[in-house]
Amino acid sequence: GYDQVLKELESAIKEADQLEEHFDESKESIEILEKVRSRAKDSGLSFSDDSYNAAKEKFDSGDYVGANEIAGDCSQKLESCNSGFDTLSNLFEMLDTFEMKHTDDFDTLKDNLSELMAAGEFDKGIALCDQEESAIRSQLSDYEKAKALVSEYNEKIMDAKEHILIEEFVPDEESAEQHLEKRNSKEAIKISEKGIDQIQNALDNWR
Repeated sequence: GYDQVLKELESAIKEADQLEEHFDESKESIEILEKVRSRAKDSGLSFSDDSYNAAKEKFDSGDYVGANEIAGDCSQKLESCNSGFDTLSNLFEMLDTFEMKHTDDFDTLKDNLSELMAAGEFDKGIALCDQEESAIRSQLSDYEKAKALVSEYNEKIMDAKEHILIEEFVPDEESAEQHLEKRNSKEAIKISEKGIDQIQNALDNWR
């Protein structure tokens, strides 16, 4: 009857609305992915086109939900690689400022990241960025710590001059400074901490 026709019409309208919604969503997802892809290209990174092509194929065949899922997932992973790479670029600039070297140079790292992304291994690319970021951050913070300790060591020797013979501490202090100059931060920290303790002990005994 008439009710049945109305129900079918309503459900057809609902389906058409839903289809239009899915169409819009997946179109937007693919456009976002295209922006993320061009950002990665601008950074000089290579990456796999597989997900992008798969999303477009699904879109063209009318599977808008599938297209949306693939494009969304790929955008997220590619964006994480992009921002990880941006962070590394900035950190390498800081290393340059302090005339420091990292285990791998920047171009090698960029090639390694591109290689993973070109193979579609975005998760491994993200992991590589995270790992290198924390290594460089700890390298930079070691340098800051070494700089502060070497200067404290120096001051300690100057202050102790009035009370004790400081000659025996000078070679170690000079060695700490040389390590700092060569950016062997860990070694500079070790020598400085030990030296500061030794001077403190000598001062305590003198008292």
